[in-house]
Amino acid sequence: MGLNRAMRRKQVREQMHDWVRMGEMDKVRTLSKNGITRDDLNESYRKGHEDGYKAGTDKTLRTVYAGVVLLMLDTGADEATAISFLRDLDNRLITSISDGEDIEEVFDRTGVRLMLKEDFDRVKEVEEVEE
Repeated sequence: MGLNRAMRRKQVREQMHDWVRMGEMDKVRTLSKNGITRDDLNESYRKGHEDGYKAGTDKTLRTVYAGVVLLMLDTGADEATAISFLRDLDNRLITSISDGEDIEEVFDRTGVRLMLKEDFDRVKEVEEVEE
């Protein structure tokens, strides 16, 4: 008699638990039986990380660029000025050596700390010099 859906799901969950509890070398041996090497895993991880970063970066940058243009238009800038600013911004991002340098330069010139990992108050004016 075959397994019903609930029994198959239970079997899959148990196999997943076995995999999670399995030691590193046992996992490597199991994968190598199927022709998968540690290098294959590392390459897949690296490629997945790169692909995810590119996908997230693209969406984020498009959202920020759109927000900048809309905000400029809302505050009275004309279309040509907004587009020119956007091109300058894009050029700045492409030619920037590192985000850390730009973030520090913003702080040095304005006293504003960009705290983008925070949930709230992400653009923070710092009144006293931090040491």
